[in-house]
Amino acid sequence: MSNLSINEAEHEVVDFADDDTHDEQRFTLVGKVYTDRVMNFQKLQRILMAAWRPRRPVTIQELEDGLFLASFDHVVDMRRVLDEGPWSVERDLVILKPLDEDEQTSNVEMSKIPFWIRLLNLPFSRRSENYVRAIAGKLSTVLDVDTRRLREGSKHIRVRVMIDVAKPLCRDLFVTNQQHEKVMVGLCYERLPNFCYWCGHLGHTKKECLDKPVDIDGKVFENWPFQESLRAPPMREGISRSDNLPSQRGVPAFPSSDVRCSHVLFDHNTTKVSTDTLQENVKIKEINVNGENEGML
Repeated sequence: MSNLSINEAEHEVVDFADDDTHDEQRFTLVGKVYTDRVMNFQKLQRILMAAWRPRRPVTIQELEDGLFLASFDHVVDMRRVLDEGPWSVERDLVILKPLDEDEQTSNVEMSKIPFWIRLLNLPFSRRSENYVRAIAGKLSTVLDVDTRRLREGSKHIRVRVMIDVAKPLCRDLFVTNQQHEKVMVGLCYERLPNFCYWCGHLGHTKKECLDKPVDIDGKVFENWPFQESLRAPPMREGISRSDNLPSQRGVPAFPSSDVRCSHVLFDHNTTKVSTDTLQENVKIKEINVNGENEGML
């Protein structure tokens, strides 16, 4: 048996006492376009720079595995990009998060992103900040509540929630009022990019969905399980717009249970969580990134 030749360098550990790259990467975001389509990187750079409009220089660098780095010269620009998201490129979601300098590109976790969600038709008795946080907490981690709209008595309540893009969008949830009656609260998402009207996932449309039955392709079909009402209309300061509350219209008979969104019941007395399923309908809305819908960028 021949002797194995092992390169001694394979077992060497390069240890750095001082990290000279820390200052260079402290205002850096790691990003990924959430799509199966091939994205031209130069186009991605142009669209993001035009949308972000940074006051100081920003460098966008392509990495492997579909990732990119956005390095900001000033923390204010970086914070604004994070606060005003989510962003989209050609209607596809752009996931951004602060760079963890110890991560490797092969194991960067890019599955969660914050969204502003509007709670529609919430009972007046449940419009305190504590109730709103508890209700929205059944969806996911609550990052912020628009307390100004709570104080002003707005017809919808805004809450910023961390969304798992690997799961279907949640369409509504249920709460109990003071009479212990179960009432439905609609949900809609601000700056919502491409999503599938069949399975409710981000990252593709109904045309590209691999889960929908093949026999509905090419048919005129409006009663999709997920509706356009999930997309929140643009909101101007001081101006209220219609919310298009979700309604229980006719739905197709063939979706399997694995494409239905779980609806959460929040009971303020017991805080017990139960689930129910409900199906809704949608009609697709195309978004033009060339300026007709600037809110999506």
